[in-house]
Amino acid sequence: MAEPEGLIIDAARQATAFVSRLWDHDNNVPDNSCTLSAYRQRLELLLSAVHGHAVSLRVAQPPAPPSALSRLFGRIPRHLIETRPLPANDGATIFLPMQLDPGEQSALSPHHFFRLLALQQAGRARRREIQTLPIDTLTLDLFQLSEAAAADHALALHFAGLRHDLMALRRAMLPQRPQLALLNTVEQAMEELYCGVLKACPDDIPPPLALARKPEDSLGWAVEMSMKISTRTRMPAVRYRGCAKDLWWGKMLPPSPGNQPVRYEEALRDMTQPSANPRRSANLSRRPQAREKTPDEDDETQGMWMIQKDDPQQHVEDPAGLQRPADRDDDADAGDLADSLSELSEAQLISSSKTVRELLLADDPLDQRTTLVLPGKGAAHGIAYPEWDFRVSRYHKEGAIVRLQPPLLGDAAWAESVVARRPTLLRQVQLRLEGLRPRRIRYHRQPEGEEIDINACVNAFAERQAGLPPQDRLYQSVKAARRDIAVALLIDISGSTDGWVSQELRIIDVEKEALLLVYLALTKLDDPFCIYAFSGESARNVSLWPLKNFEENDRMLVQRRIAALEPQLYTRAGAAIRHTTRLLTATNARYRLLILLSDGKPNDVDHYEGRYGVEDMRQAVAEARLQAIHPFCITVDRHAPQYLARVFGARHYAVLQQAETLPVVLADVLRRLIRR
Repeated sequence: MAEPEGLIIDAARQATAFVSRLWDHDNNVPDNSCTLSAYRQRLELLLSAVHGHAVSLRVAQPPAPPSALSRLFGRIPRHLIETRPLPANDGATIFLPMQLDPGEQSALSPHHFFRLLALQQAGRARRREIQTLPIDTLTLDLFQLSEAAAADHALALHFAGLRHDLMALRRAMLPQRPQLALLNTVEQAMEELYCGVLKACPDDIPPPLALARKPEDSLGWAVEMSMKISTRTRMPAVRYRGCAKDLWWGKMLPPSPGNQPVRYEEALRDMTQPSANPRRSANLSRRPQAREKTPDEDDETQGMWMIQKDDPQQHVEDPAGLQRPADRDDDADAGDLADSLSELSEAQLISSSKTVRELLLADDPLDQRTTLVLPGKGAAHGIAYPEWDFRVSRYHKEGAIVRLQPPLLGDAAWAESVVARRPTLLRQVQLRLEGLRPRRIRYHRQPEGEEIDINACVNAFAERQAGLPPQDRLYQSVKAARRDIAVALLIDISGSTDGWVSQELRIIDVEKEALLLVYLALTKLDDPFCIYAFSGESARNVSLWPLKNFEENDRMLVQRRIAALEPQLYTRAGAAIRHTTRLLTATNARYRLLILLSDGKPNDVDHYEGRYGVEDMRQAVAEARLQAIHPFCITVDRHAPQYLARVFGARHYAVLQQAETLPVVLADVLRRLIRR
């Protein structure tokens, strides 16, 4: 039998464990029955069944807390400050709050509440056809009010069982509306319209609203009503500050950007790559909205410059006087980073190939910015080419993927302006190529032709008198001598072509003008030729733009494609040369020329830099020569002799001292190669 002390200790331990479990069950375990997570899967299934396609459901993020300066100097009225997340849509994705307030649960059950909000936002997203919305705030609010009323009308018409829920939601929103005494005359007019919709039945459209069959009808009504309110309330003297948003009103978000493909192997390598420092994680109280960087964000007015004239103050722990940036600190606190990021209303997204050090988790993660491409599917939308690795002296089977991009169309007047500004230069190019035009040759004794061959007729008559069989070759014809030549022009439009060669012209501008003038001259030679522009970013995205194929003869279309050329990304020349070589070998020409117009060394975001890129380019040129193709390179890089002699050969490249001479030099190179 156990000792009394052991029984007492065991009973105390069991009682303590029971009380702890009871306490955790009653107080610490969250009630998930009122959260979106409990109904998310069912709601997505319902939306898919109603609309016939998959509808993504996301968590709406709470608004950013106002900063001290905004509270001090801000003029936003208290009733317009958002204090909780609101349902929203961006035309494709539905955003709903993660939790419901206790007061809202009394009107409807959580399941009915989330179901109604999801169907409302999905109906409004389905009607989003107008991409350019009015800039005027009053017109925009009137447009959203008309669209919301039309979406509710469609729900009540097709799903009669939702009428009670719609009325309950509208009635629950009425006590939360601001008092009219806090609003000016314009805002009072808008609030009366809004409250009129909340008081009406869902299957009725209260006047002065009208049933909008299409979004264009809502926009027309909003413009007309905005003019009436402005005239009645003397709006120029009274500023419209906005209308308070609630769960029924919701928000209209801008469309989300598309995804970009990434290889499965790359994603797997990034996920399994060991990190020297373990990744730290923290939870975000709210996730800021993603903001895309505008193209000219860093090109306009610069900010203040701080110049430190003295040497930086040195410290014992940091002799150089410089500390590492906070975003590269190995000892950064993930919790502090999460708190700082949660206070931002929006943040810019930056892509990086490096392993992250901190994972900041939210209830709803960001949209996936990459689409996974499984093994063997890398060339589904491109052409795979091998790439030479000099370090192991062998090819990588699918080293690069070439993707043909649809060429853009530029201004048709650009070509006319170039010809008008440079008539002398165009004439020089034409004169250099004029002598290459095939001469006309007269063929005698032909069975058919444009003219009668007198000598053949005389000989035939004499042979007939002599008793010989008659001849039928009594004609002569004049034809152009067929020159069995095909030419391919490969143009580098990497980001380095954005450099300026004069006060008015960039490298890309010089390339475009030279390309246009040579194109106009080549069209008179009647030899087949093609023009391709190339750029790239990584081995999986080598882009080629066909400016002119061998069979195309539309001069205006080619000129507009040349006019649209702009600097792109990097110079992965090996894959571009291999693809152009493939095009040339597909022709029936006996002599094939490949002319590369570039401005510097091959480079890319990965290891395609330095000797690796040069050796792969050299191997691609060697492959072209083995297939009876004559490659030649024209460059403006003054350091080109250090590597181009090894790549193309001593007499198979030209370095321009002045970029403006490119059209004449390009014509001379073509003339020399064709004569050869």
